[in-house]
Amino acid sequence: MILTHLRENESSNQNRKILRKALEYIDKNYDKESMSLNQAAAKLYVSANYLSTVFSQNMKKTFVEYVTWKRMEKAKKLLKNTTKSAGEIAQEVGYKDSHYFSFVFKKTQGCSPREYRSGKKGQADRQADVQSCNYVWSFSVLCFSLSSHGSSTDWTGSPFSFLIIIRAASVPVSWSR
Repeated sequence: MILTHLRENESSNQNRKILRKALEYIDKNYDKESMSLNQAAAKLYVSANYLSTVFSQNMKKTFVEYVTWKRMEKAKKLLKNTTKSAGEIAQEVGYKDSHYFSFVFKKTQGCSPREYRSGKKGQADRQADVQSCNYVWSFSVLCFSLSSHGSSTDWTGSPFSFLIIIRAASVPVSWSR
């Protein structure tokens, strides 16, 4: 039993090291068009399948989703703080094709790069506000359901409540009538 626990801790520590190194690698290389899961795995001396599993289990998103998120965050900063064209920004964040960059930007941000730069994000902003309300509502319902089961336990401040907050914030809830 103790040996099993030690092996699990050793495995968990190894996974954290791999994840930390993968995140460092992504931070340094997300702007390169050639960035890929296979390339990162080779640099970390692990298989792509292993890296993919460790990454998605710990980050709650895939490797590609995370790289795309990093690229979009940088693109948003460049759109707001520079006068560079969408094509120049596409190149700077790792996309060789500016049309594909615009497609991915619109898909992930809810508006085109041009709309984002000019502030014409009305629909995307309203949608984000509704989603934010849904998260709060989801958390409230979850807390209510926990407290309505006759338990006198105070959930605030416990590690379990922290887990609940994270899960409630990461799962959108849709309103139904």
